[in-house]
Amino acid sequence: MLYLSFTSYNFIDLISTQEKFGNAFKLLNIAFKGPVSLPSVSKRMTVIRSPHVYNKSREQFAYIAHKRLYVLTNYHHIRISSFLSYLELELPTSIHMSYKVVN
Repeated sequence: MLYLSFTSYNFIDLISTQEKFGNAFKLLNIAFKGPVSLPSVSKRMTVIRSPHVYNKSREQFAYIAHKRLYVLTNYHHIRISSFLSYLELELPTSIHMSYKVVN
């Protein structure tokens, strides 16, 4: 089994990428499950707007990392290694891909 996980701060890029990869898996006859939505990780920061007098005036920002998981169950090792190298080239810069092989 091969676990492919995608992480992105841009939700729209993640959705378009998962549609492309789902279609690619179907074309290559690779048995897969997914996309499985994993919990989003959010990081919040608070910044004081004024450096001197107005301490109560604050601004808040949030980074939300969205995650998706594909599980590839039936695949050929040579075909999947070339496909993974192709995925890394075609992936948008806002999306991080990681994979893990489990027997």
